[in-house]
Amino acid sequence: MGHIAAVYTNGSTCLKNSNFQNHARIIFLCDNEIGMGKPVLMEDDECYFIFEWRTSFVCPVKLISHTKFTFSNNTDNRRNVYFNLFSLQKTGTKLYYEMTDGNSSYFLNVCATLEISHLANCKDSTVFKVEGNNVHNYGVAVSRKITFDGQRLKLTFYDGDPCPSHSETNLTSEVLFVCNPFVGRGEPVLHK
Repeated sequence: MGHIAAVYTNGSTCLKNSNFQNHARIIFLCDNEIGMGKPVLMEDDECYFIFEWRTSFVCPVKLISHTKFTFSNNTDNRRNVYFNLFSLQKTGTKLYYEMTDGNSSYFLNVCATLEISHLANCKDSTVFKVEGNNVHNYGVAVSRKITFDGQRLKLTFYDGDPCPSHSETNLTSEVLFVCNPFVGRGEPVLHK
């Protein structure tokens, strides 16, 4: 299995040779048993420092066998990784995430369809936009693609309303998930 490394350059002036600036490399190694772990200095030539940091935070999630896909979970068999988005499902009276941008509101539910009764054309939608009296479906729950590039999980929802500028194609939306173990559940951020 590979590793993740962070390289830091342009540090302070090296004491050994004032023509160089200090720089460092931190090599992160997966260790499921250690939790956060600590960096350990492995090499020091007084200008270049190499650290090794064993931590569980860089470990891929282990495959859970016999799991069926729902809107909330998926398995990437090529990478032996299992994703469960169920904790992102909203509960209570507001079963969706809402983001605003000027006069527009965007509604999102990654684990189910958006069931807002007064918006008929978005019955099967997972993402839609409301701007004044106009409602646009940006993708339906049953028409989706899940991809994982080794760092980010991406949900793409297809078969929304026809594009206003190209009626032969339909609106789509992408939801990108970036892992940050210190944020908790987090909230969606709108990017156009």
